[in-house]
Amino acid sequence: MERLQKEFKNLKKANDKKQNPTITQNMRELDFKLKAFEKDKVDLNKFLKNELDCYKALDYEDFQKNHEIVKKVRNFKGKIEDTEKKLKDVEDVLNEVERSLTE
Repeated sequence: MERLQKEFKNLKKANDKKQNPTITQNMRELDFKLKAFEKDKVDLNKFLKNELDCYKALDYEDFQKNHEIVKKVRNFKGKIEDTEKKLKDVEDVLNEVERSLTE
């Protein structure tokens, strides 16, 4: 994530010199997607801390609790997959901006 933010700052500086409207629009989209990804990252960490870290090793063997744990883990997995898609979108837009600036 730090690498993407650093690249974003460098591209923003380069775009300030060119002032291309298409690149500026892509930069806004990239900024929005970076913020959305960062929010998802924070939400995932909260979910992990609040929902999954509270279980102990014995809870996994307890038949009264383990189905709840499985549901939460599946939910968490789905959230991770959604976040990975957002990261892929960020990388795609970043690559598009880099291409536009180097043309």
